[in-house]
Amino acid sequence: MPVPPCFSIFVMVIPHRACPVSFMSHYSVIFHPMDLVSNHPLSQRYKNSAMNLLVYLGTFFLPRTLFNGMGIELPTGELFSWENRLPPPAARRAVENLPKSTITGAQADKGLKCPVCLLEFEEEQTALEMPCQHLFHSDCILPWLGKTNSCPLCRCELPTDNEEYEEYKKDKARRQQQQHRLEYLHGAMYT
Repeated sequence: MPVPPCFSIFVMVIPHRACPVSFMSHYSVIFHPMDLVSNHPLSQRYKNSAMNLLVYLGTFFLPRTLFNGMGIELPTGELFSWENRLPPPAARRAVENLPKSTITGAQADKGLKCPVCLLEFEEEQTALEMPCQHLFHSDCILPWLGKTNSCPLCRCELPTDNEEYEEYKKDKARRQQQQHRLEYLHGAMYT
C-alpha cells in the first residue's frame, strides 16, 4: 500500500515534537506550511486563508523565531488589537465590591443553578452577583474573573486595571456612537 505524501512530514515531526525550534531549524527546507495546501486544486482560493490562520494561531502559541525561520513576516496592529484578544482580568477592587446575595427559598425551589458548575443553589447559600444580575458561586466566578473581566453568560464587563484596554473600550464606544449618529442622519435624509 503506498504511503501518503503527508506521512513523511509526520514521521519527521515525531522525533522533534518536544522541541519545535530544532524541528524547524533541521527541516525548514523540507517542510513549509504552504506545502500542505499548494497541490490542492482549490489552493489559490484557500492559500491566503491557510497562511492567515497559521500566522494567527502561531502568534499566540509559537515563538517568533519559528516565523523568522519560515520567512513569514508577523503582522502588527490589527492582529494584536483588543478585537482579537481576550479582555484582561477584572480589577481586584471591582471583584471585591461585587454584591453578595443570599439565595431565597423561592429561588432554591425554582432550581436556580450556578451557570458555571450547573449545581443548584441551596437556600441561604451566598452567591456573588454580577452587574448583569447573574448569580454565581464565588468558587466558580472568581477564577473566571481572574482571567477575563466579563460575565461568562452575557459578556457584561467589569472594569479592569489595564489602562490600554480601558482606553480601547472608550474609543470603541465613541466609534459606535458616531456610527449610530451617521445611521440616524442617513435615515432622516432618506425617509
